Amino acid sequence: MVLAYSDGSASAQADKCVESSDADPCRIGLDRILKAALRLAGCEAGAVFLQEDKSSTATLAQSGTSARLFSDFDGTAISIRAGETRLVNESAEIAAFFHDDEETQGSKVQAVFLIGFNVAADQTGLAANAGVIVLISETKKPSDSVDLKLLSDFGLIAETLLQTLSQTSKALETLERSEKQTEHFDYVTELAGVGGWEIDPVSLNIFWTEQTCRIHDLPPDYSPSLQEWFDMCDPAYRKSLQTAYREAVASGTGWKIDLPIQTATGRRIWVASICQPVFGDDGELLLVGSLMDVSARRAAETEFDRSQRLYRSTLNALSEGILVVDGEGIVRWHNAAAETIFECPTIYAEMTNLEDVPCLVEPADMHALFEQERAYDNYNLLSGLLILKQSKSLTLQAKVGEALTRKWLRCRSEPLISREDKKFVGLVISVEDITAKKRSEDILNEAFEAIPNGIAVFDQD
Repeated sequence: MVLAYSDGSASAQADKCVESSDADPCRIGLDRILKAALRLAGCEAGAVFLQEDKSSTATLAQSGTSARLFSDFDGTAISIRAGETRLVNESAEIAAFFHDDEETQGSKVQAVFLIGFNVAADQTGLAANAGVIVLISETKKPSDSVDLKLLSDFGLIAETLLQTLSQTSKALETLERSEKQTEHFDYVTELAGVGGWEIDPVSLNIFWTEQTCRIHDLPPDYSPSLQEWFDMCDPAYRKSLQTAYREAVASGTGWKIDLPIQTATGRRIWVASICQPVFGDDGELLLVGSLMDVSARRAAETEFDRSQRLYRSTLNALSEGILVVDGEGIVRWHNAAAETIFECPTIYAEMTNLEDVPCLVEPADMHALFEQERAYDNYNLLSGLLILKQSKSLTLQAKVGEALTRKWLRCRSEPLISREDKKFVGLVISVEDITAKKRSEDILNEAFEAIPNGIAVFDQD
C-alpha cells in the first residue's frame, strides 16, 4: 500500500492534487501531510512508502518529470531507523536510492529527505520500520534552515494516520467476512426453510429474519409486536405458547413445540418453534430461536397415524390372534384376539417375551416341527417358530394359559427380513382357535361311523 504525489513546483502547485469525495479520511490526511512537507522543504515530488512483505512500491498521482524520477527510485534501498529525519545532499549518497541509470544517477537530483516512522511493534516488542516519507528536489538545493523537527512531526502524524488506516482496513475485512457469512447463512437458511427470530423481554422488541417473514407471508423487513405474534397462533395452542414464553423469561428455559398458525394471507400451516435463552455479559436475557414450516411433515404424520389406527382397528377386529416379535423374541405388537386365544391378558408390547406366552405342545409335535429329535425344555410352540425363522403352517393341539387349557390351533409364521442387509429381524405369528370346529368334525365323524349303511357323497359332477 503506497501513497505518492508529484506537484511540479514545490509549493504553488501543491494544492492541485485532487482528493476523491469517497476517499478514506486517513488517506486524505496522509495526502495533506505530504503536501505540507513538500511546501516546508521546497521539494517538487514526494511519496509515502509503506513496507509490504519487506518490499516497497510506489504509485504516482501525476505524470511528468517527477513521475519519471520516482519510477527510477529504488524503494528497496530505503534503510532508515524509526523516527529518524535526515537530509541527503551528496550525489553518491543520493544515487544509492536510484537504479543504475546514467540519467538519474543524482546528476539532476539535488536532495532527498527521508523521514522514518513506525506503524506497530512486532511480537518481540521491538519497533518495526513500516515505512518512510520521501521528499525529492531536482531543481534546487533545499535550504539548510529547513525545520527537520517539523518534518519529523509530520512523520509522527503520518504514523498515527497509518495506524488508523491499518485498523480500519482490518475492521473492513472483518466486516466483509461477516457480511459474506451472513449472506451464506441467509442462503442456507432459505434453502433449508429455517427462519430465525429474537425477542428482547425488556423492550419487547422483536426481530425476524427474511425467511421467518416469508413463512408468515409478510414483507421481508416486517417485525410484529409480541401480542400480534401470539395472535397468529391457533387459539387452541396460543395458551401453550404464552406459557412457554413466560417460563422462558422467568427461569431462562427454552422451548421446542409445534404450533398451528394462520399466515397473513390466511393460510393455515404448522411451524416448529424452538427457543434458546441467551444471557449477555451484563446478565441481560435475550430469547433467540428458529422457526420452520413443518406442514408437510405434520400432514404425513397425520396420514400415518390415520393409517395406523385403521390398520390396528382392522387387526383388532379379527378373531385370529396376531403376534409381531423382533429377533430377540420381544412382542412388539399384538391384537386383542391373541390375548383371548392364549388366555394371557397381560401381554405387554415391547415388554413381554415370546417364551412368557403359554402355548405348550407335546414333545412329539415339537420333534415333528423341527423334523428331527431335539431336546427342548418347555416345548413352547411360539419359541420354536422363532428358532426356525421360517414360513410354517401347521395344525395341532396345545395347552394354553395358566390353566393349560387344551385347544386346537391353526398356526402360521412368516419371517421379517431387513431390506438393507437381508437379515432376519423378526417374526409375524398368526393363530386361529379351531377347537369348536375340530369338535364338530369329530362328532360328525363319529356319527358317520355309527351308521350301519354305506354312505357316499358326490359333487355336482
